[in-house]
Amino acid sequence: MDRIRRRLAERRRDASGASEGPAPEPEGNEYEGEGGDQAPGSSFKRPELGALGETGREALEWISELGGSIAGRVRAAAGAVADLWFGLSLLARRRIAAAAALLGLVVFVVGVVAPLAPCWAPGGDRCPPDDDAAKLVPADAGAYVHANLDPDTDQYEAAAEVTALVPDLTAEATGLLSTAVDRQVIYQRDIQPWSAGELAVALVGGSATADRLLLVEVADAEGAAQFAERVLRAGVETADVEGVAVSTDRRGLSSAITDGFLLIGPELQVRRSVELSVEDSIEFNPVAQEALEALPEERLVEAFVSADLAGALAGQEALGAFDTIVNSEGAEAGAAALSFDEGAVELSVRSLQDPERSESDPDFFAALPLFEPELTEQVGADALAYMGVGDPGASAATLVGQAADTAPDLFRGLRAFSRRLRSRQQVDLERDVLPLLEGEAALTVEPESLPGDDPAQPSSPGVVAPTGVPYLALLATGVDPETSARDLAELQVPLADAVDASEGQSPVFESIEIGGVTAQSLRLSRIVELTYATYDDELVVGTSPAAVERARADADPLAGSEEFERATEGFPDQMSMLLYFDFRGLLALGERLFLAEDPDYARFAQDLRTIDRIGIAVRRTRVELATDVRVTVAGERRSAFGEDPLGADPG
Repeated sequence: MDRIRRRLAERRRDASGASEGPAPEPEGNEYEGEGGDQAPGSSFKRPELGALGETGREALEWISELGGSIAGRVRAAAGAVADLWFGLSLLARRRIAAAAALLGLVVFVVGVVAPLAPCWAPGGDRCPPDDDAAKLVPADAGAYVHANLDPDTDQYEAAAEVTALVPDLTAEATGLLSTAVDRQVIYQRDIQPWSAGELAVALVGGSATADRLLLVEVADAEGAAQFAERVLRAGVETADVEGVAVSTDRRGLSSAITDGFLLIGPELQVRRSVELSVEDSIEFNPVAQEALEALPEERLVEAFVSADLAGALAGQEALGAFDTIVNSEGAEAGAAALSFDEGAVELSVRSLQDPERSESDPDFFAALPLFEPELTEQVGADALAYMGVGDPGASAATLVGQAADTAPDLFRGLRAFSRRLRSRQQVDLERDVLPLLEGEAALTVEPESLPGDDPAQPSSPGVVAPTGVPYLALLATGVDPETSARDLAELQVPLADAVDASEGQSPVFESIEIGGVTAQSLRLSRIVELTYATYDDELVVGTSPAAVERARADADPLAGSEEFERATEGFPDQMSMLLYFDFRGLLALGERLFLAEDPDYARFAQDLRTIDRIGIAVRRTRVELATDVRVTVAGERRSAFGEDPLGADPG
């Protein structure tokens, strides 16, 4: 694994000094200004300031002669140095040369090698603090979450900048520590003042209700002891366990300070950690370490989940989406990391897969081939959502179905029409249309009008004025235009007959010219007008004629937008699926539709409005299911805890 955290940026010097041609011949003016010393060996005098101001030519000639004088002095000085050097003894010259070589080596290491060296090498960049808590956690722990909250680390500094913009969400996240000790705990107030930086929570057991063990690195033992006293309740008794004082209250909650960490948890687990040998800890669990090593090197928080616990979590209805990015049926272990970059939060999830189990029971992403996204060049820069896949013929049905389930209001009309089409005309869009798609496909949600368009004046004939409702579009490459046009034409009559005429809609496909191509359009409802067009090796199908217009327009592409590049920075070149969301735009739409009336949303509204874009990349191989989520933030927001919501001293 490449452990180099930073590479030295290339330094380039600006080129200058282009010649403008020969200067005109002097007209006999002599530089005989008064005053000014004359350099030994030179034949000119320095001109007065007034003389220099008369003509630039004279100044250039003076500078040229001055350069010659300086060169003469340098040659004279070099000769003197040479005489001095060879006047020294051979031993003295060797010692001086050795000292110079050593000095040069130091400069090279500090200026060149150190910035390129791995963070663990002498002189290398700073590494996150070592995970010393792992040696106190049993190897059979179902889950292990570890955070490096040392204010001197790069990750902490980057996290402080981002979390300052979302103080309410940060407080909610750090407040989850309360669940580990069954008491109200605020990290900044209760733990940070006496902690040395490391904080970990372990679930010991194979279910979601396993025992919880809290581990906090101690810098101030007295402060840690006072915190433990506040957490424990009545009836505290203290026992000696291998020389370590273990205090337990009547509920069975215990605390102990050992190996530089405060432990809080059920008595059995605290005693077990105190007695634990390093060889029996999660630090020596090969599966856990393999999963954690698959994560990005730079991270603030890391987590490990065993296969047993992953399966238990996936079985819970509230965590059903968890199994989509873990595939517990084929998982050997899972790991996740939370990292921070300038103005961005990154979540990386790695699920180690058993190839044999995955082949016998393939997950959703196993059917998706790896591809390099190219249709982002044909999607508008102002797209609200984008989802790209390769070889969509086998997977588009599932993808569209999932998208419809997540946005039922937007897709309800199209879904109802598809059902009527199957029942009345025996036409199945998945069976009759999707096989035409053999290349790359992109499913997008885009605003109705192009940037700069006047809603009252459509730019293309036949394109109705915008309704304000975003439209859905499916773009596909690798399509045979003649075959697809013929097959789609054969579906026009069944499609038109399936339209509910009672709604006053005309069940007729109309040909309209959009962007230089002939498109076919059928109105399904007041806001849905099914439109498609084929050209070259591409197919565009949308719920509005604007979908074809957008694909044919010479507008700014999504791929070239700064927001898209920031949201997908660091993603692999090839992936199974790429998703992108204009979170700010979607949030604004949601607020207009329903969110503004939701009191739960109002609690975090200010924080959520600082979120800008979200990018998600999923890469499925035989042995790993990797998911990367990158969230960019924008705006200014002061934290309720001051400049640093994580609790470090801003001074």
